[in-house]
Amino acid sequence: MAVQDRRRKYFIDKRMQGMYALVNLLIAGTICLFVGLEIFRSFYAEFGWPLAGKPFTASDLFFIVKLVILALMGSSFFWLMSSFAGHKIAGPIFRLEQCLKEVTKGNYALRVQFRKKDFFQEIAEVFNHMNETLEQKANAQNTLLAQLKEKAQSLPQDNQTSQEIKRLLGV
Repeated sequence: MAVQDRRRKYFIDKRMQGMYALVNLLIAGTICLFVGLEIFRSFYAEFGWPLAGKPFTASDLFFIVKLVILALMGSSFFWLMSSFAGHKIAGPIFRLEQCLKEVTKGNYALRVQFRKKDFFQEIAEVFNHMNETLEQKANAQNTLLAQLKEKAQSLPQDNQTSQEIKRLLGV
């Protein structure tokens, strides 16, 4: 099968890609939270806390809003990048799964190819080598079976062992 430069679906394995993106988002969110808290602590360590019981000033609220917006933008960017990376992982896994289903049907001539920047290029090479070996073995067995059938044709008809061999070979 020919490899196209673009896939028709971006989310191939939604469960796997979603979990991958969620884990990355949680990591990014945790990092943003700790960095934000450290910036927040540093800000008030430098400039002092607002008067006790008084609301935040406009500049304090503006600073907090900027922190939240930056954290959201950073997390969104990180999630987008992890979705892109998940696509580069899920596509080859999906393609390999489809090829394995074909091999179980006996299609040993199938070779798998991934796009240049997809992950798991080495696995595709190993799969192709495995399929090539299976194809050679299947061809050798088919040749041997054909030779056995040809030899069985010349066996005498009156011998019970000969008839059993012919029946087993389908002659």
